[in-house]
Amino acid sequence: MRLHRFLPVALIAFAGLSLGSGCPTMPKLEDRIVELAISSSTTLDFVGQSTVSTSITDGGSVDFSTDFDIKGLLNDAGIDISQVTGIALSGVSYRVSVADANGRSITSGTVSIQRQGGPVVPLVTAFAQSVASTTPFATAPLSSQGVAVLNTMLNDLLTSEKNGTTLVNPAMSFTFGGTADGLPYSFGWQLKLDVSIKGHIQQITIPT
Repeated sequence: MRLHRFLPVALIAFAGLSLGSGCPTMPKLEDRIVELAISSSTTLDFVGQSTVSTSITDGGSVDFSTDFDIKGLLNDAGIDISQVTGIALSGVSYRVSVADANGRSITSGTVSIQRQGGPVVPLVTAFAQSVASTTPFATAPLSSQGVAVLNTMLNDLLTSEKNGTTLVNPAMSFTFGGTADGLPYSFGWQLKLDVSIKGHIQQITIPT
């Protein structure tokens, strides 16, 4: 499994601009609190390959304390961590990244996760998919248990960064599984996690 680091892809700031009716007038300047959101994503790579078993499994572990540089992400966007009010998983999707030459399909596809020291819980629930060709990302059917575990990890990470403390149990394992409809098979599969970081910037001066 290969992990791609989180990168900022959007910074959204909302501000209002009031215009008077009739003849133009000189605008006033006001200080307002502006809401912001940064969207980020990471992609995990899995491989399904066998000549002896139709049972597919692959996985690995991610250390959130080192693989997700939240301060670096915010610095790139010009945001101080004190301005962040929340962080959460905003979506999960998957795709076939390398096609299987034998035109196989998989059934009972799942992804389970386990935070260091915690139980194994489902993240992506059972799905079926042809792996005979590459595909665009599709929305994954999610388990609320897995979403809760990831959100707890993300919130613990944000708290540790704000307080300057060490994140406890930072490792998260991801296991991809399923059943192939024949042998042999060899394909690549990707899981993408989307994360949203929300906060505010105080006293932005805008014309009204």
